[in-house]
Amino acid sequence: MPFVIKKLNVKCTIGEELFRMRRERNLTLAEMAEKTKIRRHLLEAIEKGRLMDLPEPMYSRHMLKTYVKSLGETRRIF
Repeated sequence: MPFVIKKLNVKCTIGEELFRMRRERNLTLAEMAEKTKIRRHLLEAIEKGRLMDLPEPMYSRHMLKTYVKSLGETRRIF
């Protein structure tokens, strides 16, 4: 099942926003992988918007939620 990409009125993608939030907290991808239990290459694919490298949407959505929670964010970014 492919992703449905909606145009949002924002200046960056979800991946770019996650990258920015991670960098603000001085965390590396390796640290995030350990913290979230999500493989580093999948976190990198999320941040770079390489959707074809991600698993089925159901799993990818769960990964995104886990990533956002691990960054301490409570606002909805997607």
